[in-house]
Amino acid sequence: MLIQFREMAHSIHGFMHVPVSRRRQIGSVAAIPDEFLQAASVACDAHPRLAVASQVTGQEFRDTMEFAREFLSVADELELLSRGLRGTVALRRFESVQLALRTTPPNASIVSNIGRRSSRIWTR
Repeated sequence: MLIQFREMAHSIHGFMHVPVSRRRQIGSVAAIPDEFLQAASVACDAHPRLAVASQVTGQEFRDTMEFAREFLSVADELELLSRGLRGTVALRRFESVQLALRTTPPNASIVSNIGRRSSRIWTR
């Protein structure tokens, strides 16, 4: 399954893991509303010399906005799925530990260590 996820990620044009330091540098500019890019798109379409001088077309701006809309919705969905998967794993581990506690004598060293390390969790 992981191979499929990685293949899908790498099929996205330009996909990369942006380092935290770089995300900090680009974050505020990347968050500028689409209206700004839309205005630049209209300006380039209306004034071809501006597009030539800027070395960008109105369509490139529109493509970026579409790319963001498509893949941000995918990212949002993947984050929801990730939280659900982590919760599912935690619940299964919780249930297994509860069953394991039934099979282990109360004075076993592993149970004593677990009890000391997680007593604050069990008392909540």
